[in-house]
Amino acid sequence: MENGNLIKKGVVVSVVLLFVSVSVIPSSGTNVVERKSTMPTLYDRNTLYVGGSGPNNYTKIQDAIDNASDGDTVFVYNGTYFEHLRIITDIDLFGEDIEKTVIDGGEEGTVVKIGAYVNLSGFKIRNSVEGITVLSLPPPNNIYKFNVSGNIIENCIIGISLGGSQNHIVYKNIIKDNELGINFFCADNCEVKNNNFINNEKHAYFEYVLFFQFLPRIKWNGNFWDDWDIRIPRPIKGLKVIMFIFRPGTGYKNPICPWINFDWRPAREPYDIGV
Repeated sequence: MENGNLIKKGVVVSVVLLFVSVSVIPSSGTNVVERKSTMPTLYDRNTLYVGGSGPNNYTKIQDAIDNASDGDTVFVYNGTYFEHLRIITDIDLFGEDIEKTVIDGGEEGTVVKIGAYVNLSGFKIRNSVEGITVLSLPPPNNIYKFNVSGNIIENCIIGISLGGSQNHIVYKNIIKDNELGINFFCADNCEVKNNNFINNEKHAYFEYVLFFQFLPRIKWNGNFWDDWDIRIPRPIKGLKVIMFIFRPGTGYKNPICPWINFDWRPAREPYDIGV
């Protein structure tokens, strides 16, 4: 009996020791590696101001953009800024008032070129060849997306031009008085929703390249079109093309056949858009 009790006690002690060792090893092991995020934390972020007074204030928007770091915000006070912006830093670029914070292209070039993860909101962008476009950058810097929302884009040859890019959102903007409101070329997985297309010679157009992409996944949803007041989907006419590349930066595209996308739920009335 005594030997049996000793055996039972030994088993109990072994189980306890095993439990303790399992509990201790994960907390004291030296092979655990903590992966830290490379994105700025809330406390790393900074706001740079344009058109105001005091510290961190700039006269030109581009100067503030050039001095911003990933995750920063550039806030622009009301005024008219005759600039052509190039954004290659992951920032939020906000205007004080959609009607009174104006970036004017002076009838030439592109007003805003984007090549980063950018939120752009609160501006009137006007008077240029292109209002907003995508920067062509070499890999891996060409993998980015941007959100354009709460802006007015007007009096341009092309309001918004997205070529060879993906994952962009164009949301609740007023796109008006342009020769072409928005243009997609070889773009993929983009969304155009709840915008007002007003008085453009042509509201929207797209081309997709055979062999480079299977089908253009452009989602048109709930936009107001001033030439469409019936309760059926609005067609967006495009074109299927084939590209011949002779050398980097030089090529030729040949049309194959027309193609159509649809805004399946077009809005009956324009949106009240502001920021």
